[in-house]
Amino acid sequence: MLQRIGVEIACGTLAAWMIRCGELIVPLINLLREQLLHYDIQHMDETTLQVLKEDGKKAQSKSYLWVQRNGPPGQLVTLFTYDASFARTKRGR
Repeated sequence: MLQRIGVEIACGTLAAWMIRCGELIVPLINLLREQLLHYDIQHMDETTLQVLKEDGKKAQSKSYLWVQRNGPPGQLVTLFTYDASFARTKRGR
């Protein structure tokens, strides 16, 4: 999209921006998770997926995506969590 308007930004720069945004949003995610866990029941889905060219993994390996949803009426919280290894996630990473 940026190239269409004549702006060229290196892929490494874009990746660094995404990593930094991910770091900055952690406090918000933690607050949302606290809100979500405040309720006795959660709606949750676990999906396995295959990620091509993931460092240290064969293409046939499974990765995991979880969706959690709950919260007060009108203020539902939905969180998506990805991890390349179910075992690592179960240990509390």
